[in-house]
Amino acid sequence: VDCSASKKPSTELKNRIFVPSKMRSSRADWIRDVDYYVQNHPRKNYARMLVVTGGSRIPFGPDFVSQGTIRLKEMSASVARWISEAYKYYGVEVVLKTVEAPATDGRGTHVHDHIILIPPYMPAGRWEEFLRWTRRRLKYHVKDCGRLRNLNEAIKYVCKIEGHEGLLELNDDNFMAMYRLFSSQKTISAHHGFKEF
Repeated sequence: VDCSASKKPSTELKNRIFVPSKMRSSRADWIRDVDYYVQNHPRKNYARMLVVTGGSRIPFGPDFVSQGTIRLKEMSASVARWISEAYKYYGVEVVLKTVEAPATDGRGTHVHDHIILIPPYMPAGRWEEFLRWTRRRLKYHVKDCGRLRNLNEAIKYVCKIEGHEGLLELNDDNFMAMYRLFSSQKTISAHHGFKEF
């Protein structure tokens, strides 16, 4: 990526998730490991993806980092409880959770989680029941994206680098606000069997 001078990572950003080369190498490692795990899983054909949207957009401004931190903390805690209960009550194994946060200067950022999961065999109607329970339990918008077909769509950067809603489209203040919000956040996490893999 040919960053402009104002957007080039300073030493403050060194080895952080907002550095393009760091983002690419980390993402490639995760994609390789998840692909191997899923392809060798006895229920690989059941692997699916959900997208959980964490409420309304968080607007840029003086309270952006504090509001964003609260939102991320609440969402993370809710999803963590759901992951435990989904396995306990439905036998659904969560493989990976990633955070994505596209952003624009005028609209702020919109946080959502991409969740790769592998359910057990379910009789007719059981998956729909699970989704209804999930939506009630999380109290967020939950989209079932169907069978997992493309890990590149499931395992994305926290923020796109270029293009619409990308980091390089932000002004300097908003770019640094995004960095301050996410530099200390855990944006990708392994769960259940994949965590032990």
